[in-house]
Order: sequence, then C-alpha cells, then structure tokens
Amino acid sequence: MPSKDEIPKEKKDKFRQAVQKALSSGKKSLSAQEEKSSQQTMGEEKTQLRRIDPRTLPFSETSLKTTGKKWALIIALVLAVALIVFLLIPGKKPRIYLANSEIFREQIRDIPEGRFELSAQKSIHVFFDFGKRINRDVVYLKIYQISEEGGTKKETEMDTREAKLKPEWSYLKYIFQEYTFAAGQDYKLSIADKTGKTLSEVFFTVN
Repeated sequence: MPSKDEIPKEKKDKFRQAVQKALSSGKKSLSAQEEKSSQQTMGEEKTQLRRIDPRTLPFSETSLKTTGKKWALIIALVLAVALIVFLLIPGKKPRIYLANSEIFREQIRDIPEGRFELSAQKSIHVFFDFGKRINRDVVYLKIYQISEEGGTKKETEMDTREAKLKPEWSYLKYIFQEYTFAAGQDYKLSIADKTGKTLSEVFFTVN
C-alpha cells in the first residue's frame, strides 16, 4: 500500500473535489427539503386562514360595527315608541275646583267634574290644579255672569283678580271672600296667564 506521500497529487485533488461535491450536493438536498417543508407549512397556514371568515370573529371590526348598528336601531325604536306614547296619551289637563269651604289637594280626586252648585252669601274657595309645574309668576282669575237675551247666552265680565305664584308651583288656592254672588245666577270662572291665554275655566251656579 503506498504511503501518504506516495499518492499522486492528481488523485488527491480528484478525491478532494469528490468529497466537496458530495457535501455540496447533501447541503443542497437538505436545503431543498427544508424549503419544501417550510412552503408546505406556510401553505397549510394560509389555507386555514382562508377558511376563517374575519366577520365571524367575536371582536372583529365587522362584528363590532354590526352590533353597534343593532343597538342603535333598538334605541331609535324605543325613543320612537316613547315619543308616540307621549304625543297620543293626553296629560292631565288643568282643572278648577270650587266649594264654599277650603279645598285640600287630597280631596280633589273625589270631586266630580261638571257644573258646581254653590251657596249665596258665602265665600267661594278656588283650587286650581295645573297638573304639573305652572311655569308662570302670575295668573288672572276672571268672573263672568251668564245671562240670556233673546235666546242667546251672554257673558258679562264682572271682576278680575290677579294672583301671584311661583313657577315651580303646580296648584293655586284663592278665596273670593268679600264678593257677593246673586242667588239664582249662573257664572263662569276663567283663569288666564299674562298673555291672555285661557288655562282653564269652569261654570257654576249660586243658589
């Protein structure tokens, strides 16, 4: 067997080239396999991502927008119903109550509507229930005597009283103490604000 020094240089070079070629080929093959495996993995991940619809994610932008629109629609419907109820259901109308004695707020629910029958030569107590904040600082109480002339009813203004109040009040109490109402006569009491707008009115008979 020839010694290391006896091997020709040409054979040494060929052997070295063969080894380098084999190593290079092995590296290329390994690199190709790794690249192929990486591409396959990326392809599977892309496929999975394509299968996921972002609109189905619970906190996706699309989902949040859809949820927001639904809530906005619900709130709009509730407000619309509340407005319709507010417009269609009439509120409590201002009403005047009359008696020959003091009227308390707890009593007015038991007082029937209609024409009041009062006694002559006695004070007339007025309870004006506005039903909510009156939002006025003054009102005017006007007394009219009702009569008939030629089959036509006639209203003659007899007296006007000014009553001071506070805007946050919801009712007014007033007394016609010194006023003498004639027996057998019909009257009307009208309450108006400073603009002349009639807030409420009531008819009564004195016997």
